[in-house]
Amino acid sequence: MFLRCALFSTFLFSSIIFAQPVVTHVQDGAAYTSDIAQGSVFVVKGSGLSDTGYVEATAPNYPTILNRVLINITQTGPPPKIIQPRLIYTYNLNGVNQLSVLLPSTVEPGNYNLVVTSTVNGSTASSAPFPIRVVARKPGIVSADGTGTGPAQATTASNDLIRFAGPGQLGSFQIKPTYPGDTIVLWGTGFGPDVASDPPNGAGSGDMRSQATFKVIIKGIEVDALYAGRSYGYPGLDQLNFQIPANITPGCAVPVSIKVDEVYSNQVSIAIARPGEASCPTDLYSSEELLRLSLGQTVERGYFSINSSRVRSGLDPQGLNYNESVYGAFAQYTANQMAQEAMSLQPGQCRTWHRKGTAEEINFGILSQTTPLDAGTSLALTGPSIAPLSVGKLAGRVNEYYAALTPDQPVPKVTAGLYELSGTGGVDIGPFQASLQVPDFKWTNENDITFIDRNQGLLVTWTGNPSGSVGIQGLGLRTVSGNPQIDPRAIMEATFFDCIADGSAGSFTVPASILQELPVVSKSDPAFNTVYSGIGVVAFRKGNIFNFSAPQTNGGTIRGSFGYTHSIQSQLEIR
Repeated sequence: MFLRCALFSTFLFSSIIFAQPVVTHVQDGAAYTSDIAQGSVFVVKGSGLSDTGYVEATAPNYPTILNRVLINITQTGPPPKIIQPRLIYTYNLNGVNQLSVLLPSTVEPGNYNLVVTSTVNGSTASSAPFPIRVVARKPGIVSADGTGTGPAQATTASNDLIRFAGPGQLGSFQIKPTYPGDTIVLWGTGFGPDVASDPPNGAGSGDMRSQATFKVIIKGIEVDALYAGRSYGYPGLDQLNFQIPANITPGCAVPVSIKVDEVYSNQVSIAIARPGEASCPTDLYSSEELLRLSLGQTVERGYFSINSSRVRSGLDPQGLNYNESVYGAFAQYTANQMAQEAMSLQPGQCRTWHRKGTAEEINFGILSQTTPLDAGTSLALTGPSIAPLSVGKLAGRVNEYYAALTPDQPVPKVTAGLYELSGTGGVDIGPFQASLQVPDFKWTNENDITFIDRNQGLLVTWTGNPSGSVGIQGLGLRTVSGNPQIDPRAIMEATFFDCIADGSAGSFTVPASILQELPVVSKSDPAFNTVYSGIGVVAFRKGNIFNFSAPQTNGGTIRGSFGYTHSIQSQLEIR
């Protein structure tokens, strides 16, 4: 029950009840992006979709009408064809309205229109047609918090939930990290059609590996699936069993994704501990804090950064203007946010991940929101070329501190030297002071790189930041359908990569094997100027990221990080 509910329950979008149903999003039930696979679970989000409350159907014979809600899917081209998918639940609570739906395996790939007809407060009405696209396969991994990012909803061979630490209990499940060499199960949807699993049967045809090639990519290592197919008794719920490589480097957020033939899933993470240890290794959190996060609780941290960025784009080839700011907050962090921080690389390592959807869906989940704490009305920043500057609260946000240093100026204000950030205290955080040494960093061969060649390594050189780290990040974005410059529903395919190098090295070559995962991108692609394809070089502090502490007004202290990022981005074609 727990795994099924985690798959079929993600409540992200607010709604107000209207007489007529309004559909705002139709997305897969794991990664939450456009396109739906045959035989998979998907979600319909909007307003007025169902009556107030939560109504769940019983597997495996999900009905076509649930809580007076019916969905019709109509083929957009001849011959006319109407499909009625099965409903798994209707949810309308706390301003959130969502339906979970099972698409029959017999629905052929193609373009369709979806219409929701529902009876709300005694009045029956239908939504406007919403365009959707059905594909053969679109693997998605369910995350523990149901957002499609962060820790995976994964289990051990003995059906324990994989979390940062153990022992402990979450619902009726025991929690623990996993270990190198263990066999584990990833849960998801979108592996492909399986008529034998569809209602009313639910049994499934068993292993799908004879139909497609299933691979797991864990920290850049491709691993063969031991089993891939439906979970017995739950139509649309897929599972993939695989063995963690014995030589994997343990960590709290080891990146994991699935590749079915050449189609990639969303990227999530799993916690892998060293043999004999009860929690995954990290400098960010103690074992006790990791257990708290694993049990769904929060941990307090402070993160502040001085940021200097410059973008050289097709619209601004010279790229002379800088945007510089200071930003940060003290906040309560969840397991998902902790995993985003912990998904770091060691010098010399690279990783990639893939995402397909609208511009909103591609950006969704990369950063998740924290619960900020009050540290006073404003903070103060001083530096070599900065007189005492008031860093106030960001407009429209709660307890997030921000100040622009150079808004779109040709001369940078952030120069090498010592910076200090301080606060007199507020409701949650007492007086504190933090200091930071910012280096003089330059990307020295920026002008020599005029395009990205996918077939050979990419050399990046720099000076400065000898005691820090340098990240090389890339993005390839191509249009799949529609025009993203005018249509928010246009579909794009994005591949990201990042590599980490020791700042003292002065150079790093991004391997051709990483670049070959990028799509070919030309200036004629409408996506080229929608989101910048190209590379960026970022300098930042390395080592233990916490370099100050602040008192909490309710007792105890909170660890904080005061860092810097010096980023230079270059918009480039990918050939």
